Amino acid sequence: MVGGAVGLCSLSFADRIILAPNALKVRNQQARLEYDFELTRHRNARAYLGIGVTKEIEAEFILDRMETKPDLASLNLSYQFVPCIADAAPGISFGVQDLMDRTIERRMFYTAFTYRFGMDGQYNSNTPLELSLGFGVGRRNGVFVGAMIPFTWQFRLLADHNIQGVSAGLEYFPLHNASVRWIFRDGQSQLGIRWTTRW
Repeated sequence: MVGGAVGLCSLSFADRIILAPNALKVRNQQARLEYDFELTRHRNARAYLGIGVTKEIEAEFILDRMETKPDLASLNLSYQFVPCIADAAPGISFGVQDLMDRTIERRMFYTAFTYRFGMDGQYNSNTPLELSLGFGVGRRNGVFVGAMIPFTWQFRLLADHNIQGVSAGLEYFPLHNASVRWIFRDGQSQLGIRWTTRW
């Protein structure tokens, strides 16, 4: 069980919690595919493809589909300057969200700090709690925050504020490399599916 949870932690790194950046990343030679859609308007959807390019660099491709607009593509890039050491030191990342300045969030250059606190107990299966904060400049200027709180290794509470607004939700892992997210944002419910693999 503990080995499975450690494996899960290694697969779940990403450069954002929901929309707010953090200082974690998709690992080298891993890819994460994510698809989110609004439950009331299925044609409003977003797809992500995150790739661990090197041990420090992650590239995440974005495709936005909106009912009233043409499809828009953009790119997130992050550089993990310092990896996180649980209970000892935060991770530090630099990056840019929406490099092409096409999504509703708009382009933002940022610095993010992520703290991981070891969760030692029978219920969370040693899955660490994560707290992130940082600041961004560009089309969005200000401070962003986020948290991932594990109930067990399979269930997590997610919340963040990406300067523009608050998002919150639940994440469930039926498999170690796949999860389902139920997210609430701007009065809308969204369902998301994530899958991570190595090559």
